[in-house]
Amino acid sequence: MKILRLLDRYVLHVFLAALWVFLVTFLALLLVIDFSTKVARFVALTSVSFLPFVVEYYLCRIPLFLMYILPPLTLFAAMFTMIKLQKT
Repeated sequence: MKILRLLDRYVLHVFLAALWVFLVTFLALLLVIDFSTKVARFVALTSVSFLPFVVEYYLCRIPLFLMYILPPLTLFAAMFTMIKLQKT
């Protein structure tokens, strides 16, 4: 007996593709919005160089952003999967 049948693999593929697209889109949107609101603070820092500080700051903030957006994104991806499966 196969672990995942053909239909299960198809549904999982549709769901993971939707989750990936939503995750990348919402994470990029959150990063751009957060950066635009904090750019004045970043520029005002004189004791550190700008780019390495911003990269390190957002590498530390991404897990927090994921904690906020992953539950609704899972719901959006599931709804998108159901709608897509309904059409096919």
